[in-house]
Amino acid sequence: VQYVALRLHHIVTDGWGLRLLTQQLRAELSRSTGHMREDAVPAVKSSADRADFESSEVGQEIRRRALEYAAGQLSSCPQTMFPNSPPAPQEPRYWNVNLRSRALFMALVKLTAEAHLMPTTPIIGTFAAVMASRASLSSALIYVGSNNRFARDWESFTGPLYQESLICVPVSQATTCLDLFGSLNGKVLRMYRNGQHDPVALQEHIRRVEHDRGICLDKVAASAMLNIFPMAMKAGAREPPSRAQLRAMTRSSRLSKTPRADIDNLSFFVDVITRGPEVILASRVDTRLVSLQEAEAILLGMEKLLCELAGDDIPMDQISDLCPGMGRGADNQTTQVDGSRISLSDCRAALNAHPSVHDSCIRLDDSGGRSALTAYVHVVERSLTPAQLHGSVVAALPPHSLAMAPHRYRLYVSRPSVLDDVQAWDKVELVSVGHGRRDP
Repeated sequence: VQYVALRLHHIVTDGWGLRLLTQQLRAELSRSTGHMREDAVPAVKSSADRADFESSEVGQEIRRRALEYAAGQLSSCPQTMFPNSPPAPQEPRYWNVNLRSRALFMALVKLTAEAHLMPTTPIIGTFAAVMASRASLSSALIYVGSNNRFARDWESFTGPLYQESLICVPVSQATTCLDLFGSLNGKVLRMYRNGQHDPVALQEHIRRVEHDRGICLDKVAASAMLNIFPMAMKAGAREPPSRAQLRAMTRSSRLSKTPRADIDNLSFFVDVITRGPEVILASRVDTRLVSLQEAEAILLGMEKLLCELAGDDIPMDQISDLCPGMGRGADNQTTQVDGSRISLSDCRAALNAHPSVHDSCIRLDDSGGRSALTAYVHVVERSLTPAQLHGSVVAALPPHSLAMAPHRYRLYVSRPSVLDDVQAWDKVELVSVGHGRRDP
């Protein structure tokens, strides 16, 4: 055998898995051709080794803790980080948008030293703050790839190897950016320690969360993701640069856009790489989710925010001002409920998809300090229960990206002449009342 060519989609493997595959393939070819003695074949960490570790008592406990951690992150996160109307389609659909910045490197060096932060904390916090501001959300759900994913000593690391860690960043709970970073330092450590979850068990838990919360969570192809490579934050013995100097440095930052016809980018994915005295933010852009102009604004906004923070703290409500061109934000057709931005018309469309629903009205009640959705439903079958209807609504959510299942269901045998008249519904015969989901 002279050459072996493999063409694999990124959803099948990553850099770590590809290295493992090529090691095993090289060893097998060497044995079969007789070019290497059996005892000379290098030991290779195989998927069998991995399975043995995961089935051990220690491995099971690590997975249990990881699932418990993920449950906490999913209990109040937004259902999608992309609640805006999709941008106008661009051709080709997939692009790489990269920012190379010496100013960003120097700002991170200064921030991590002066605020006593891990290098990954301000990166994760800034990305979450910018993405939440873009979507007018109170928190951000971020998938973070471990910088230990490609390490050789994977057995000694309890963080994510086969999948990303989840982290829900409660942006609105902080008054300033440095407050946010300070609260995140410990949370980022917990995220890395609890990324080694069982994918099957996690998916089953996600299904329960979606039922209990009445939502459809972003999946891999429609999520905000960071992949953070090993970060060496050393700038020598020079005096840390001032904010004015960092601003001047940003003028030498290089932004590039490259169309990709050879790869399907999943989600809005940002690789964070340190190379020399620069940080590279290398984003993979699916223009169904984020336009090229927005991708540029997000990366430049992260750079500008971190450079400004190296001089002084910034109130959270000023983040959008630092990212011009990014914020399509909220519109008059959406509202925030349970941390997610929703459209009542999308909610009604998912509800009306049930064959036994003749028509419905959904009202938002925020008088009690917490927003809740109540559905007034004209049903064809009297035997239909709120719990049965809820299960159907949750199953119908995926095509309706801004839909959420109601908190309460009121089922009637007919409907009033004016659908949105709540008082008129009270004059119609009521079949049943109930909660389809468990309150978070």
